[in-house]
Amino acid sequence: MESSASGIPSVPDLSQDRVILSLVLCCVLDKAGVLDEAWRVLRPGGRAIVSYPRLRWGFRGRGLAMTPSLWRELVRRHPWTEASPPRGRIVREHLLER
Repeated sequence: MESSASGIPSVPDLSQDRVILSLVLCCVLDKAGVLDEAWRVLRPGGRAIVSYPRLRWGFRGRGLAMTPSLWRELVRRHPWTEASPPRGRIVREHLLER
């Protein structure tokens, strides 16, 4: 079955304990859809690890770069809890809890 990161219908709602989005958000245009889908499949208390490059590494102008303001906008869409402070100098890493 083929699907995208912003729509994985084969995974039931509230069925996963963990979601790993390692260096994914910097490579997709529908960043909100990806986090919406992570929220949909995570059980209450489930955690998502999200990482993305802090530097723009040539992605400028393509709509792929993650900025602090875009990150805040994305996580405001659902009542995520930051389970640990963001880490990383080159790759930004967040641990979110549903």
